[in-house]
Amino acid sequence: KKEYVAAAMRKSRAKRKVEREEMKLRSAELEREQIRFKLQIAQLQNEIEALKNCQKEFGYVDLATENRILKAELKRHKSFVYAFKNMAANMPTYTREEKLRVAKTGADSLIGQILGLCYTSVAEGNAWQTTTVPLYEDVSLEVKYQYLPLGATWREAKRINARFEFVGHSHFSGEEVNLNS
Repeated sequence: KKEYVAAAMRKSRAKRKVEREEMKLRSAELEREQIRFKLQIAQLQNEIEALKNCQKEFGYVDLATENRILKAELKRHKSFVYAFKNMAANMPTYTREEKLRVAKTGADSLIGQILGLCYTSVAEGNAWQTTTVPLYEDVSLEVKYQYLPLGATWREAKRINARFEFVGHSHFSGEEVNLNS
């Protein structure tokens, strides 16, 4: 009986995994479609502006064409929103154990990233490179950065840590003042 339940659970998890992957693919497809729609909308808006300029130059505008363009734009937006809502409504449901596993995995990843940032910030203080950018007469921007993984060149780097500090000079004492606090 335990083997039957375990097999059913594996089958259920595999099915949900396939559903999640399908949702990811559909989401990416919808995002590409949205970008295409935005480009078409921009083109249509340019056409509308051209029609308006035509009205200014020749004293008329083709309202039927402008109306058709705006209706097409509205229809595209509505279809995108409907598809997005439909996708969100059909998201797979997770069992309590799956939610706990996902949360634990996320927390473990976060802890690892925080520890890595602490290590690279404190233990490897000499790995930071500094560039100063003058902004105003008495204010400059100090940019500190390091390529990760540690020791990587800019071509090999997978990530980059960066710190930005605004530094100013006091008119009264002449000493440097950190403007970040």
